[in-house]
Amino acid sequence: MKRIGLSSISSMERDYEWAFDLPDHGFSALEVIAEGKGTLTDEWCKRIMDIKESTGLTITVHAPFSDINIASLNDGIWRESINQIITTMELTSDFSSMLTLHPGHLSPMSLNYPEIAKERVIGALKTIARKGEELGMVVGVENMVNMRFMLCRTRHEIEEIVESVGGNVGITFDVGHAHTNNEVDDFLKSEMIVHVHIHDNDGTYDGHLPIGMGTIDWECVIENL
Repeated sequence: MKRIGLSSISSMERDYEWAFDLPDHGFSALEVIAEGKGTLTDEWCKRIMDIKESTGLTITVHAPFSDINIASLNDGIWRESINQIITTMELTSDFSSMLTLHPGHLSPMSLNYPEIAKERVIGALKTIARKGEELGMVVGVENMVNMRFMLCRTRHEIEEIVESVGGNVGITFDVGHAHTNNEVDDFLKSEMIVHVHIHDNDGTYDGHLPIGMGTIDWECVIENL
């Protein structure tokens, strides 16, 4: 069943009181951003469980991404990035079965060795996907915005990585990010999509605008999702 949800990133300055009203506005899901003021604690997790039980909303989780890099060539940073993502899964698996994460990014060094960085991503994702199977969580790798140091900007690249990982991992299709890479139509052909992020932009900048305020062909997107 397809569900339409709201990301907590839209209201990070407030607590989750507003989430109790989401069903009244036609929403059936909530994506919890485990980042910044939304960093998960036992107290926050109890709050989110209360929201789920009170509203019937489907809860999905976005793993932390600031200073997290599963493509890092630095072993310490790479291991800690995996650890923080797995900790997020362990904290949220009681109320969510879907986790989105970023595929990491290139550093000044790995810009010269992108294939090695991709192998690091694949290795990390295999560990994360196995933990997801244990916890009953599907892992979605998010396609990224058009910046030189970002991985997984194209359908070809992200599908190649997902295929290399194997089971329990798919693509979180970010329509706005794909638009900055002129890749929306290509991503819509993918059979690996497990989750979708919807926002608009003008194709040159990741503006995270409301639908209709950019240049994405939403009629085409909706028809083909």
